[in-house]
Amino acid sequence: MFNFSIKQLFRQPWKVMLFFLLMAASTALVVTGAVLTIENNERLRIVEDTYSTVGFVEQPAVSTERVPVPNACGGINFVTTTDYGEYIYPEDLDFPGANYVVKPEFRPYYIFNEPKFSHYGYDDTFHVVEFTPLEPVWDDGAPVEVEITKVLFSKDNKSQGTCVTPDTALHEGDHITVCQCWGATRYPMEPGEKYAAELAKWWNCPEHQVDEYVVYSRPHSGRTDRNGKHIGTENFPDDKDWGFQSPYYPQIAHVTGKDFYEKGSPGYNFVQWAKNVEQRVHSFCALGINSLELLPSWHKKTNVLRDGREITPEEFESGAPVCMISKEFAGRNGLKVGDKVNMPFVCAMYRDISSIGGRPHASFSLLDADGEFYEPFFEQEYEVVGLIDCLEMYGIESGQDTLIIPAKSVTASDDNNIAYYTPMTSFTASFQIPNGTIQQFNAALKEHVPEAGRLNITYDDRGYSEIRKSLDNSRAMALLLLLAGIMAALSIVALLLYFFVVKEKKRTAIEHSLGMTKSQCRVSLLAGLIMLTVFSACAGSVCGTLALDKVREPQVTASTAEERDSLYSYDTRYSTWAAGRVLAEKTEIDVEVPVYVSYAMPLCISLLVLVLALILMTAGFRTDPIYLLSTREKE
Repeated sequence: MFNFSIKQLFRQPWKVMLFFLLMAASTALVVTGAVLTIENNERLRIVEDTYSTVGFVEQPAVSTERVPVPNACGGINFVTTTDYGEYIYPEDLDFPGANYVVKPEFRPYYIFNEPKFSHYGYDDTFHVVEFTPLEPVWDDGAPVEVEITKVLFSKDNKSQGTCVTPDTALHEGDHITVCQCWGATRYPMEPGEKYAAELAKWWNCPEHQVDEYVVYSRPHSGRTDRNGKHIGTENFPDDKDWGFQSPYYPQIAHVTGKDFYEKGSPGYNFVQWAKNVEQRVHSFCALGINSLELLPSWHKKTNVLRDGREITPEEFESGAPVCMISKEFAGRNGLKVGDKVNMPFVCAMYRDISSIGGRPHASFSLLDADGEFYEPFFEQEYEVVGLIDCLEMYGIESGQDTLIIPAKSVTASDDNNIAYYTPMTSFTASFQIPNGTIQQFNAALKEHVPEAGRLNITYDDRGYSEIRKSLDNSRAMALLLLLAGIMAALSIVALLLYFFVVKEKKRTAIEHSLGMTKSQCRVSLLAGLIMLTVFSACAGSVCGTLALDKVREPQVTASTAEERDSLYSYDTRYSTWAAGRVLAEKTEIDVEVPVYVSYAMPLCISLLVLVLALILMTAGFRTDPIYLLSTREKE
């Protein structure tokens, strides 16, 4: 019966060949469209899961004034006065319907001291000493040779830097050259009198051709409240004029009386400052955050996980005592994943410290308003869960020596231990919103939060918009291809059934009249038809799969990794949109489409043909064979 069906089918060879090609072509379209649609949907899901949109917040100055001050070494210093107006806080940016993924945060740097740890590339270039000038110094602050009369702190430096001679520790009786060229205020000095200052051996002065020790910083307290109001003007009277505008604002103190360095006297601040300078090599920052994605370097993928794991969202939410550190810091200090680090936090700094590479108080102060060191306000032991590779010099989030902790893990208030509080910057304040909502969110923010008009907010989706646009276009094309394939396949199936089932009703009536059962009639008519459908659909599926493999072949090849990297060698450090576009171009999202898709399409088409053919034959059996035999077939 099967062979008979095949012979009957091939009595119309041209129709068979035509329908074979048409069915194969339509199946290829359906398979190609279906696979591309599944791939693009999966890519969209991956993009949604792996990309994030972050807004980096900065409160710019309302006004800035720079006053030039000439110095004796041929240069010009600038005294900068900056007015930020009324501070804006992260909670001010919350409003009904904001729909934040992660609410705005102003990340604090918690400072702790650990003598067992050391900093990356730290040079002890600072000396706190007492000296007497060998010549008078007028109000121009010109270089003068001095004799060291007392050393409060001094230590050998590892390098000579821009000086001709190495920076070795100072001792009583040493003669050095001191210059006030860095300062905005000049202090006249007289021979025979003694003066105290913090010095740094900085450069070989091209004007005077001598290695100079510049007057660097001065004893001060940075303690403020959350409104930026300075606390400590009683113990540090010059702070009210200093205003925290420059960490290099110098001060030379005139040493008077034998009790000058006793507590309660002006010199006691220098004794404390010397201890402050001495311990800075062992002071470190722990950055409290609510999500890794809010960190600029993590969001831009210039920091990557090298060992262990990331802090999980659940740990951020619960405030778990876990931390992440750089692999350089771990290697230098003998730490590994699973180790625990005790952190007694003495103060918090709400300010950008990227310019000092994560060293918490190089030029800054850890002295409170009374000139004493802050007492710890919170202490916790944190487990190291991940090691980070910093691909840029200042990674997480100001240097290789910053530890990352969940902000909620610090359960004590730091209100009485705020060392510095300055307005939000794009380095320290950010939030996360749903992908693809930048325009809507920004419009709603300006409508509900008028203060936002005084902020500079930079939105960065890391190329999500570019990728989403490309994937949406690809998905639309894939859907059109799939719909075209389905419509073509349905049309071919309809024609196939018309020519090989409907127009064969008389043949079925003859076979049935000659004694064949209905089942035998069905086999006689459908065996060849189904075989034709299966073979043509399978051929189309194979052709569609081969076409997809050809399309997926890379269009740009390079023989080495270096050549591939050179394709994207242009600098986009200062162009957020350009950096996002490069990320979009370099992002390859590979997805696995289930193999059964290529098999399912031929099966579905074959089943469709079989079911519709059986329905048509069943309807045909209801007509009396005599009636069918008596009708004349239309050509």
